[in-house]
Amino acid sequence: MEKVNRNTILICTNCKKSKILNFKDHLKCSNCDFFYPKYEGVPVMLNDKNDFYHLRKALLPAKYRVNKYGD
Repeated sequence: MEKVNRNTILICTNCKKSKILNFKDHLKCSNCDFFYPKYEGVPVMLNDKNDFYHLRKALLPAKYRVNKYGD
C-alpha cells in the first residue's frame, strides 16, 4: 500500500474540494472540517454515504467518534 506523501493531491469526498490537511494519524478537510482516519498510513476516504461497512466509524479515534456519533 502506498502511503500519503506531500505530493499526493486528495479531494474531500464530502464537499469535493481539494483542501485536505495531512496530519500524522488522520486527514482533515480545511473547507468542511470532515475527518478521515488513517489505517497503517493509508487514509480511509469514505463518507457517510459510501461507507456501508462502517469502517470509517470504527477507525475514528474515540474522542472524535463520541463527539460525532455518540456512544
